[in-house]
Amino acid sequence: MNKIEAKELRKRLNLTQDEMAALLGVNKSTVWRWEKYGVPSRGAVA
Repeated sequence: MNKIEAKELRKRLNLTQDEMAALLGVNKSTVWRWEKYGVPSRGAVA
């Protein structure tokens, strides 16, 4: 998922970055990073 898709999905769900982070069990800074740089692929996550 690229950075534009990540932000569009959050907006489509009408969620703030804080709400999206809580829903996914990550920090708000992680959501911000996904929206700025894109979500890492599964293979890139250790």
